[in-house]
Amino acid sequence: FSGRATQRLQRGPLRHVRATCRIRVLALGGSGPAVGLSRMSVDAGISRCLDGGFTTKPHCWGLCLNSGNLFAEGRKTVHSGKSREDFLNKIVRMDLVRPPHAEGLLQFTLKGTDGSCCKLG
Repeated sequence: FSGRATQRLQRGPLRHVRATCRIRVLALGGSGPAVGLSRMSVDAGISRCLDGGFTTKPHCWGLCLNSGNLFAEGRKTVHSGKSREDFLNKIVRMDLVRPPHAEGLLQFTLKGTDGSCCKLG
């Protein structure tokens, strides 16, 4: 896993959103490889952090592929029970669901080559 990608989900206030992103992890390198979301005002550039990468910044949410830790608003919230080796050669799926007039839900799922699935967090 190496690189950085951003995508704008919707202009203006989010009303109802359902978005999914899938990443196949072939290799992990660098410091703090992470997948997640941030507000557009956040500089989510490369972060020299072994645990969490850009997700350690305020207004960021995500999963660290180094440690398996989940982050919300820049703070570690829970450990997924997975480590760096568990992500290799697997697919990490990130789902964002935000129903109208409600808090959003960011969920991560790990899918193995054998078809097995595991929700993280």
